[in-house]
Amino acid sequence: MEYCIPFLLALEFVLIGLLFLPGKPVFWRGEDQAGVPVGQQPWPKVSLVVPVTGASAGIEAGLKSLLAQDYSGYEVILVTCDDKDEAVPIIRRLLENMQKGKGPDCRHIQAGRASTCGQKNRNLLVGVEAISPDSSVIAFADSVHQAAPDWLRLLVHPIARGETDITTGYHHVIPEDCRVITLARTATVLALYRMQESRILTQPWGGNTAIKRDLFERLKVRDTWVNNVVDDVSLAVLLKKTGVTATPVREAWLSTPLTGETCKNWLQWLTRQWLYLKYCFPVSWAVAGMLLTGLSVSIVVATCEALLLFVPGSDGTVGIASLAFLSAIMGTGISMRRFHPQPGPLHWWMAAVFVMIFMAALTHQKTWFTREIRWRNIRYRVTFKGRVTDIRLNSN
Repeated sequence: MEYCIPFLLALEFVLIGLLFLPGKPVFWRGEDQAGVPVGQQPWPKVSLVVPVTGASAGIEAGLKSLLAQDYSGYEVILVTCDDKDEAVPIIRRLLENMQKGKGPDCRHIQAGRASTCGQKNRNLLVGVEAISPDSSVIAFADSVHQAAPDWLRLLVHPIARGETDITTGYHHVIPEDCRVITLARTATVLALYRMQESRILTQPWGGNTAIKRDLFERLKVRDTWVNNVVDDVSLAVLLKKTGVTATPVREAWLSTPLTGETCKNWLQWLTRQWLYLKYCFPVSWAVAGMLLTGLSVSIVVATCEALLLFVPGSDGTVGIASLAFLSAIMGTGISMRRFHPQPGPLHWWMAAVFVMIFMAALTHQKTWFTREIRWRNIRYRVTFKGRVTDIRLNSN
């Protein structure tokens, strides 16, 4: 009975997870929704703002895909901190090549070093200031993800039809090796993607969002971003306050090729996600952490109880119940797997799912005692609602 509470918490978590899983896999773009007429009105002019930094693998391919959208009325604003950023030579090369061919109007601007907010927020704000006056929709995308040619049309389509004022997609990590850590990050991103299906949990993801310009102005997003460490979670807070719900567009997903992922990189990324939630949605952060901790403890307990089945004289009922519990978790992992276009071998995927659960609980525990957010070579001191109180260059 001493394990009853964590066991029930874990069972509740699994049942909630199962609620997210029904539905048709959408990674194959079956119906061309973007080809559906939007009525008598033309497609809106879209300004795509892309913050760029570094020269990591995938940036050039990602930027090329964003510049090759089959959307007739869009412009692209590429924003770096300064001209010393490693991404600048890549951007200049792409722009030179574009001048020889066809493509959207594309500009590169420099935002300068952030002093009151996250550097990404600074880049986004300067990018928004530079958009064309006739743009009625602002879209945001990260530079390291690759977009299919119809991505922007799919993302903007519900707005063009007047069904919503803000849409959001997500991305799939595409593993290029079968290492457990690579697949664990793949499974983590997929779990976040699937939770976006619930309108109660849907939040705009900054790497794949479109919003009507007038809503952006009404929400006074600038006033929030100028002092905040994160873009999308702080925007989600504004949406919640005003009762506006972002519409998830399942088909508008980006792909992120990944190989050789390290445990350190994955855990740093996962810790940042928890910290964003901690400062902006503390109740959700606490509840999610309790559920994950209960789930992790119950998996360990259930495994021990199941092994006792092989010990003469042990309680068979408890052992069988534990096996059923572990089977439910494995079933959830297998069901989730079918929503990914390239999940890798089943046995490694299942190992990755269990690693994901334990590491998610571990990183959550770490955030209880963490008072700053680190991103690249910058440390941000953050207070309630994600407001930045201090910015320092990381000496490491």
